[in-house]
Amino acid sequence: MINRRYGTKTRFLKESGQVGIGRIDGGLHKSNLESMGSSLENVLKVTVFLADVKTEKNAMNEVYGRFFPKDPPARSAFGIQFPDTATRVEIELVAWIP
Repeated sequence: MINRRYGTKTRFLKESGQVGIGRIDGGLHKSNLESMGSSLENVLKVTVFLADVKTEKNAMNEVYGRFFPKDPPARSAFGIQFPDTATRVEIELVAWIP
């Protein structure tokens, strides 16, 4: 893939949703990025699906700020109905792999 911003050859991780059961946490994404030689600093876009966007968005914003304290990546957040009541959040992301 050619990308002018990152150089002539660019690799991306397009990670599908990781489900948080009963909590909002991005630890699994962080581990996956690190195992590929990347980090949260290289995340370009995050999509967050919340079971109840009205009551849980503030908590998600707080956690998001801890994972991305400086120059956070673009983000979209949506309220959706999960097939079970234990799932509160699902997060997917796109990251650059140097």
